[in-house]
Order: sequence, then structure tokens, then C-alpha cells
Amino acid sequence: TLGHPSPAAEKWATNLGATPGEAEIFSDLKDTRAIWDYLLGLMNKAGFLRFRPWIARDVELFLKSFELPTGESYDAIHVRRGDKLVEEARKDVVKYWLSQGHRDEDNLPTDYVPFAHYLSKWDGRDACPVDDNGEVEVIKRNVYVATDDPVVVHEEIAALPNHITPNTILWNECHELTFYFNPTDDSAFHLNGDGEGGFEEGREVEGGDSCFGRYHRNIA
Repeated sequence: TLGHPSPAAEKWATNLGATPGEAEIFSDLKDTRAIWDYLLGLMNKAGFLRFRPWIARDVELFLKSFELPTGESYDAIHVRRGDKLVEEARKDVVKYWLSQGHRDEDNLPTDYVPFAHYLSKWDGRDACPVDDNGEVEVIKRNVYVATDDPVVVHEEIAALPNHITPNTILWNECHELTFYFNPTDDSAFHLNGDGEGGFEEGREVEGGDSCFGRYHRNIA
């Protein structure tokens, strides 16, 4: 529809199971890509797309293998390195090190932005709450770290100051951050798609594979 917000779009989203707030947001979207992204989210939420039973089983077991506490809020940090550092993220790396006083772009301390910089959102005294007596309150936060460079990120966390445990630090005197990683960071895995063995490391499909083939194996 041409009008925004669109009553028809709001009704359509509501029929799809959207909450009143979600339907209102959807009714006011104008960008085609944003509309489809939101639409796919609503469809997933409504259960239109489902894993095949053996994939659903493996996903459930995989999620249970996380140490990240369930039923609690958490922060998430995405540390993307690898191939992104060659071109796509290079300017961000250079910009960071220039801000730290390094002027030689061909001789930077690292070819990535250090993990500690990702924690800067919790820097500054204004990021620390105080109680009625003016004392700084410590806030406990669970932080999920998604990264394609887990070995180096683990080393960076180990080098951070004020450790309480190997995976927990006190940051900025008021944020107790406990870091959690994907349990498969140390080894890759592939979904079998045969309904028998669950996860299996390194398995390749005979004759190659394709998105279309994976879709038909894994999506009901």
C-alpha cells in the first residue's frame, strides 16, 4: 500500500501473530528490503519455517551445551576478523590505531581492533550507577562473544586487568563481565542431514553441496 502507516499492513501482521507493537512498526515500513526482513522475522516467529525433526533435535542439544545462563538478559559482542580484515574492515582498523597515536598505516600494532575496545561502551564514570549513599554499584553482566577468531580473543581476555575468574573481569570498577563463547569454537561441525548421528565434524556431502540441497535436507 502507498499510505503509511498502513492499516492493511498492520492487520496483515497481526493475523500473522505479531504483537500490537510489532504490527505498528511493520505498518510504517517503507523500504522494500526492511519490509521483507521484518516479514521473514514474523514468519519465523509464527513457525512457517521449521527444521526437520533431527535438525531440531541437534539444535536443541547444541543450545543446551552453552554455559550461557538461560532466562537471563545478556549482552552480545560480535568480533569479526578473518577475511573481513583484508579490505572491508581495514579502514576501521586504521582509524582506531590512528586515534591511538599510530601514524604508520603499514606498521600498526595489530591488523585488527583489540577486543578491549569493544568494551568501551562500559567506560566512563557516567556508565556506573551509584546507590543512595553515592557508592558505585557493581552490575553483573553475561556477555556472549561471537567470533571467528576465538583463540586470539581468549588470549586478549586473559590479558585484561582485574580478573575475578578466568572468564570474568571487573571493568571500569562497576561492570562484572562474564564472557561466554560458542562451545564449538574449538572445532567446526556440519549438520549431517541423515537423521542418525547428530553433529559430525568435518563431514562433507558426497558430490559437493549447495544451498538448495541443504535447504531440502534441513528445512521441513
